[in-house]
Amino acid sequence: MTDIRMQSASKSDSRHPLVEQQRRIAEIGRIVNSTLELNEVFSAFAGQARELMPFHRLVISLVDDEHTT
Repeated sequence: MTDIRMQSASKSDSRHPLVEQQRRIAEIGRIVNSTLELNEVFSAFAGQARELMPFHRLVISLVDDEHTT
């Protein structure tokens, strides 16, 4: 009985980082859809993205499918 409980606790502990990542990704989606003010979106997006994957710089490129070369 104890072994089953330990396994269950272990599984829930190992899922915690995944739950946190999913929460941050959902927050990024909310941020992107919250305003048309790009500076606010980029700043908030960068803050959440930094928590998912540390970085020193972030580059966002706009792609125009109609005028690609």
